Amino acid sequence: MLPRARVESDPILRGSTIITIPQSTVFRLTRLQARRLEKLWGQAGISQSEEERPSAWEGQVQLSSHRKRERSRFLIAKKLEAARKEGGFLGCEICGITENAPYPARLASRVFEVHHMSPLSLAVTPCKTTLADLAIVFGNCHRAIHATLDVQANMEALRRCFAK
Repeated sequence: MLPRARVESDPILRGSTIITIPQSTVFRLTRLQARRLEKLWGQAGISQSEEERPSAWEGQVQLSSHRKRERSRFLIAKKLEAARKEGGFLGCEICGITENAPYPARLASRVFEVHHMSPLSLAVTPCKTTLADLAIVFGNCHRAIHATLDVQANMEALRRCFAK
């Protein structure tokens, strides 16, 4: 719950239809107003008391809509299959960790992801991808590669770091 007074006192939301036409059932909001309301909702469940441990209400089901680049599950499976045929097991092309690492056997293969060497986000139109365009990387390495927008520089920095 978000108290009305909190919304009324917010400089971005005080002129919104939620306040100016409160008897409505549908409220048109600008993007800025929507983002501000979402931020206030996120803060509503946070405990402010210094005596309590920090807490927040989580798990609310939200409908979200966004665009994403389509990736071929078939090609990813083929890349993993080819790596197994070539080396007998999966291994990260950045840090070198392998399926033989300290993970339970049933989970070991799931810590690896397939990375597109040429970011799909840079493609103007759909493009043909081959197995040579893909790299097998450990999940943590993949997140580090995508930590900033300069994925190429991140990948090279990680390779240098693990080459030592």
